[in-house]
Amino acid sequence: MTPPTANTPVRPDAKKPVLRDRPPTTGKRPPVKTRAVPQRPSAGQVPPAPGRATPPTPPPPMSVASPPSPSPGTSPPSRVDEAKRWIAQIVTALPLDRVRAAARSWVRKARRVPLLFKRSPIAFRDGNDAITTTSKRKKRTGGVAPVVRPPTYLSRLRQGRLLERKGFVPLSPGRVKRRHRILPRTAIGISFMLLSMGVGAAFTGAGFYAYYDNRLAANEAEIARFVEGFDAQFVDASESLNQLRGDSLDQIRRELQPLGEYVSEQNGVVNLPAQVGHSVYQLRTTDHNGRVVAGSAAAVADHRGGTALVTSYSLVKAGTISPGPGIELVKGDEVILATLWSWDAERDLALVVTEVSLPRLTFATNSEQVELVGARVFAMSGTGGQGATASPGTVLDRSAVGLQHTAVVGTMFNGGPLVNSEGELVGVASTTYSPLGVDGGDVSFAADLDGVCAKLLNCADPAEPESKDEENPEG
Repeated sequence: MTPPTANTPVRPDAKKPVLRDRPPTTGKRPPVKTRAVPQRPSAGQVPPAPGRATPPTPPPPMSVASPPSPSPGTSPPSRVDEAKRWIAQIVTALPLDRVRAAARSWVRKARRVPLLFKRSPIAFRDGNDAITTTSKRKKRTGGVAPVVRPPTYLSRLRQGRLLERKGFVPLSPGRVKRRHRILPRTAIGISFMLLSMGVGAAFTGAGFYAYYDNRLAANEAEIARFVEGFDAQFVDASESLNQLRGDSLDQIRRELQPLGEYVSEQNGVVNLPAQVGHSVYQLRTTDHNGRVVAGSAAAVADHRGGTALVTSYSLVKAGTISPGPGIELVKGDEVILATLWSWDAERDLALVVTEVSLPRLTFATNSEQVELVGARVFAMSGTGGQGATASPGTVLDRSAVGLQHTAVVGTMFNGGPLVNSEGELVGVASTTYSPLGVDGGDVSFAADLDGVCAKLLNCADPAEPESKDEENPEG
């Protein structure tokens, strides 16, 4: 059958082609129905008798019909007309049933991917050539909404693989949300974002400025308070430093006291003999039985152009009875005669005088006498290579009867002076002075300066001793 063309007249009794009804949708492709078309016998061919089967005729070879030759007096068809004719032939030859089945299958597959297509109604032609519109969303007539089952992990995985096979690139929802949240997509959104950034920057700057101004004000107030109280703080700090310095010095003195005592003891033993040796002499006399008695005496005052020396009463006790034995002061090869001037038997003290002027010892001050307890003292004798000998000790106690000390007092130290580390006279050493009436052992007693000044010397003017003429008229 030759398809109609633009130059082919259409018969008025010709029927329009009508689309057939859509076959039922099944999982299998419907078979293509073919219909036998009776063919007209050609010239020279005998038609088959009725009731007999017509032998099959081989199909003619596939070929494109040649265009009809133009009738005389008409123009040949243009290329556009030929193209239209060819398109019409192709459309007529297409199997419409297969095209419709493929379209329906594509629609069913497209409904399974709701994220890739818009939810819009899908239109197709039915068998009566009418356009039918279907929507994926079903109409609700009331009641409870249908159950929406959440997709499982396997269904999402299967859907993702299907999309990958179809050529779609997966895009995570997180990236899409992050992109839309960060970057606006409209001019109004961009303007609002810039406005928000400007307002935020303004508030941030105001906050920083307020914080800086607050800190600056606080620092200025702190500096002003420090400057106002600087003088008082300086005075307090100076007083604290002075007190700390005094405490430190006291602690240093306490720590160095043993060392100082040791050094003073060594210096006293070594240096004091040369320092006070010229004022200390060896005293020799005899007792009531005529035996020689030796000890020491120290020059303490001037007397009528000569010198008065203090010694122990036990040495010159025989001279208290007239006529008494002579008294000699010995220094090496030098011998000086002396006479008994006065005595104090209760404190074991005696005062002898000589006409020779001798250097005298210096008395310790009252403050030094008060601080004698615990101080180092030295008992001196008039014998030795340097003119004198020192015996070190410590003052243990000071009372009205005298001093208690630990200096060793031997025979040659009896009557000798008791001096401090500076060589100043603080008492008179004695081997027989015992105010308590018992032997003190290693601890000896010595009359202090108050005892010396009580009866022997006028300490207001120690240059002149008191006389004892009523007791010793011949003195």
